[in-house]
Amino acid sequence: MLGGCGEAPGPIGAAPDSAQARRILQATAFDYFYIASAKNGDVYVAPWGRGRGADRTISGLNKPSGVCGSNSVWVATARGLIEYAQGGTTPISTLSGNAVSCAIDPNSGTLAATSGNMVSVWQGAQGNPTTYTLNGKITLRYCGYDNAHNLFVDGYSGAKKSDLVFAELASGAASLQPISLSAKVGVPGGVQFDGTYVALQDLKKPYEIYQLQVSGSSATVVNTVDPGSHFEWVGAMSMIQEYGATIVFLPVDERGAWGTGVYQARFPYMSNGRFNRAKGRGPYSAVTLSEI
Repeated sequence: MLGGCGEAPGPIGAAPDSAQARRILQATAFDYFYIASAKNGDVYVAPWGRGRGADRTISGLNKPSGVCGSNSVWVATARGLIEYAQGGTTPISTLSGNAVSCAIDPNSGTLAATSGNMVSVWQGAQGNPTTYTLNGKITLRYCGYDNAHNLFVDGYSGAKKSDLVFAELASGAASLQPISLSAKVGVPGGVQFDGTYVALQDLKKPYEIYQLQVSGSSATVVNTVDPGSHFEWVGAMSMIQEYGATIVFLPVDERGAWGTGVYQARFPYMSNGRFNRAKGRGPYSAVTLSEI
């Protein structure tokens, strides 16, 4: 669980109402957002808080399309992965190679990144990576770890982004295992662990989030989460767990903003969405939250 400030709202035993959701969101008030814009070559850094926008910018990056973090933040770019201290804008380390997205295993510190049909994994986020590939004309996009060190990746085959590819690199496994999915996804988006299920985001309207129960080489959609609004464009989501609920962070282009919502795995809807302005700097590619 990521750290935060403020009075703990207590565990949620039912679907979060607006008051409960507001207290949970306030508990993360002093963490930092990193919002990437591949088109602009920028990453915007903003402290979380009502009505507060980005107060610093990392500029001049080569297609920063992914961000991931915990105690520090990694930015995935076309020229490699760059690490920043939480709240910082000066690189503290780099890893070479093209990267589209990244994920950190919070339990082990292992860093993973996607590029083309390949996943690269750095133990301890340093040294030389171990690489894993899927055969065929496959483009891997987003990735995320669950709480058992298993890495899940999505993407598409051929030219159609609707031809979903979903795979798992199980903890200790020597290869990526394709997974069949019982749902049609318009455009594969962020992959996150929501505390109970693997959550897969659809970047095509209405931008739904699918909660997946993975068993062997197949995944079943247990619930579908509706973000509750109709946006013009949404980038890859990020999630954290706080007080028995899941907080979802969505970078939204419609008003140059990023938003949040709260849901609990057993009650799949988002409540109390909030938006922070980013001075119309979209479109955004991805968002993450760094822990204080």
